[in-house]
Amino acid sequence: MDTKELWLVFGGGKFGAKILKTFQSTAQIIIIDQDPQCEAAHQLSKGQINPSNQDTESILKLIKSTQKSLFFVGGLPLVVSLWKALHPIYLIPMVPLHVMKEFGQIMIHELYPEISVRSGIISAFIDHPTELNIMSPDDHTKYLSYAKFDETCPDNCLGKPGYCHYHKRNKPITVTEFVRENLRSQNHFNFESIQLAAGIGGIPKEQIHHFLSHLKVLLGNFTNYDSRTILISTTCNCHGVISAIQLNGKNK
Repeated sequence: MDTKELWLVFGGGKFGAKILKTFQSTAQIIIIDQDPQCEAAHQLSKGQINPSNQDTESILKLIKSTQKSLFFVGGLPLVVSLWKALHPIYLIPMVPLHVMKEFGQIMIHELYPEISVRSGIISAFIDHPTELNIMSPDDHTKYLSYAKFDETCPDNCLGKPGYCHYHKRNKPITVTEFVRENLRSQNHFNFESIQLAAGIGGIPKEQIHHFLSHLKVLLGNFTNYDSRTILISTTCNCHGVISAIQLNGKNK
């Protein structure tokens, strides 16, 4: 029997359950959610384990002992621990949280415990396509979308570049390309969500490895952490979020 690819999903609601339905015959899906009654948990009821009663090593042992998809109750710390130990092909965020920003903050603290982090400030974009909507709920977060913020995209959207057939709108540049072109800085890290199926995207492990290696170099080159800002974005063709992290800490 061929070994299945391992995918790590954070969020067991509607879309986490959709991932199971779509891919569990071809991939081993590990779903993490803090709600033991979420939709994915009910689909995988035999795999439920409460991490408060099992350490991470026990959870890893169970995952490695089978190719079946499993559900575990837990939050982002468990997701990070499992990612570091398993290096899944995809990390798939399915929660209303900028997961890659939170992932980055955890890794910064692990690499350099003396650094404290807080929300930083993102400067306004000087120019952007009129079709691209940018919303800033605060100074340290920007949401970008070719959908207006009172519009809803269909669950089965293919997210093709160029033109949105659902909202009847031109998309002159993908959000990923726009963010990368406008944040040309060694302090910016972009994660591009790769479409795996209609309405489902994931972050390949290669992107996370690249982020970690460059993050180590970047932090290692700083002689003073105070007031240094790192930008982390997660984007696809149509949507994106950018978060700013401000570093504070003593001189090296």
